[in-house]
Amino acid sequence: MIRKTLKFFIICSVILGISLSNMPFYVLSSVLDAYIASHNIVDMAWHLSKNKNVVDKFTTHRNLVEKIRIHEAQAAIIAQYTGGLLVYADGTVGTPKYQTFDDTTGFGVEQSASSVGASAINWIRVAASPTNDQWIIATRDAANVIKAQVCTGVDGGVSCGAPTTITATAGTSGFNNFDVAYEQTSGDALLVYGTATTDELRKIEWTGGAWTLDAAITTTRTTGIVEWVELTSRAASNQIGIAYSDANDDVSAYRWNGTAAADEATAVITATAVTGNVRKFDVSFEGTSGDMLVVAWVAGAGTAATGQLVGTTWTIGTQTGVDMITGFVDLQEPNPSDNDIAIFSHGTAASANPSEGFEWSGTGVTDGTLGDDVVQNWAANYQIGAVSYLSTTYYGVAVISNSTAADDIDWWTMNSAGAITDQAINTRTRGAARFIDLFDYPSLNKVLLISADANSDLWADTWDGTTPSSTVWVDR
Repeated sequence: MIRKTLKFFIICSVILGISLSNMPFYVLSSVLDAYIASHNIVDMAWHLSKNKNVVDKFTTHRNLVEKIRIHEAQAAIIAQYTGGLLVYADGTVGTPKYQTFDDTTGFGVEQSASSVGASAINWIRVAASPTNDQWIIATRDAANVIKAQVCTGVDGGVSCGAPTTITATAGTSGFNNFDVAYEQTSGDALLVYGTATTDELRKIEWTGGAWTLDAAITTTRTTGIVEWVELTSRAASNQIGIAYSDANDDVSAYRWNGTAAADEATAVITATAVTGNVRKFDVSFEGTSGDMLVVAWVAGAGTAATGQLVGTTWTIGTQTGVDMITGFVDLQEPNPSDNDIAIFSHGTAASANPSEGFEWSGTGVTDGTLGDDVVQNWAANYQIGAVSYLSTTYYGVAVISNSTAADDIDWWTMNSAGAITDQAINTRTRGAARFIDLFDYPSLNKVLLISADANSDLWADTWDGTTPSSTVWVDR
């Protein structure tokens, strides 16, 4: 069990990247978006590689300092090191803190990254290099300044460089309008961000040991201020999926090819996305074809807008086969054995809040009544469900915060045919879950569930793919 009691617990975005293999790694970004009340941050980066037991023991997480106010958590992978990095913002305004993690020795002493200024940190993104012991901490603060610092080393040898100001005018929306990801073969990184200028989307590259080539990305499908940005790296490639939404609730996308933001969507993926202040879209890659997929929820209808990039050709359309009206969208990271992508979404309703589970088959969606549940009532950017890949038996597993048992693990699985099965609830005695995320172990048939509850406690549970029952989730 991980249990961390945090007063004033705030989560705005949590991203965990987990890999337990010495093969090329996924940086699992754009996963959890939830904010429960104020500002400040936690960001968690797992440096995982060759030890198959990494992240399988969490008891030392209780040693984390108390009274941290969390606004964001994120995790990434450092392939050369078995362990992890937890980055967070506490009462020290403007200074990200971190602790290293090793599966044998647990968490190290609290250390400070470089200060990013005199304003409270509102968002943190972390990406870890697939080629060396390096990671990037990107922050957005209450003064609407986005900065990035590059850290190197492991454990007591960690050193963070001076932060680089990416922009001092990130806009006043307060949303997550930036993201960072590494190219998985070159080791260079890409940071994409919005500004206060209408319809301005920009990129800057980390290459050759410096931030360089800051330039506007030409946007021809949208006209509003950029509010949300999501990146995802394609395994064994320098490609990075870029998707974003603006203040007009338009959604568009590009694919980074290693040198440029290319392959802009040939039309807006939707001009009528849901209006709730959630991540109303997500981006992923099909596991075998490498095709890119963006899914966004359309307002006022049980319809998902999709944009699929095959080669250099976009197919943009709507999927009316889904039957619920929701808002937040979560796509699983690539399924290594197929082009199927399990998708979870939940609504933004103050009562009778719906959730939806369905499959992208590589050509369209498959949906049924199973996986359609009522989750707890939504408020200010809760993330109350998530989905992940598990194995060739369970192509997808999703966990939700049920409206009648919000502290329990309510879950469903999806098989290779896209059929969803509602599984037996695993009971817990906790506060109602306000934020949920899931991460698969690429080298094991195992999934990690991270949840934060209404009592400001942080929990970890795992399922190893054994026959589903009411007791298979293990409280870590």
